[in-house]
Amino acid sequence: MRNFILLSLFLPLAIYTNIAFAKQCTAKLPDASVYTGNCVNGLFNGMGTLKYKNKSEYVGFFKKGMMEGKGKYTDKAGWQVEGEYIEGDLNGYGVYHSEFGDKYEGEYRNGLYNGHGKYTEKNGQVCEGKYVNGSLHGLGMCKSTEKRLYTGQFKYGLYDGKGKFTYPDGSWHEGEFSEGLAHGKGIFHDAKTGKEKSGSWKHGRFEG
Repeated sequence: MRNFILLSLFLPLAIYTNIAFAKQCTAKLPDASVYTGNCVNGLFNGMGTLKYKNKSEYVGFFKKGMMEGKGKYTDKAGWQVEGEYIEGDLNGYGVYHSEFGDKYEGEYRNGLYNGHGKYTEKNGQVCEGKYVNGSLHGLGMCKSTEKRLYTGQFKYGLYDGKGKFTYPDGSWHEGEFSEGLAHGKGIFHDAKTGKEKSGSWKHGRFEG
């Protein structure tokens, strides 16, 4: 899973004075990017398209020379993200599609996954919950296509804190986790035998 996507797309979008006050304009920036759209007082303002030299493209709204409002950015690598921009960054609800077929839908802040979100990988694995600066951090869940399921607390994208991991055969472990492994007090239930064992785990191994 790609943990985050940073979308700080600010550029000095002021344009030349000879198109100040024009309603529609086309301008070439010093970095060879080309803007086509609405301009007010020499700045990009309103609906427009910004085509970068590297073939990436932003289509959406601008305000006073910055991306502001609804917009869609398509990168030359093939991934794209669509959502609400504030001062050049995604802030609010957005949807990201990777070039590999993965998808994130949820909240952004300052260009990163922040708030409630859902990340679905091409292979069908789904992780949903609270994201902080691009990673699951807080309550959430991850479910694989092999019917492995974890629900509980995360820290920087890893199982960390209290949680429950369910295996494909129905067996489960519930208790404390650290850095993605059972670590601390817990209970393991074997679905085949119906037996349970409780005690302490250390780095994924039962200590008794």
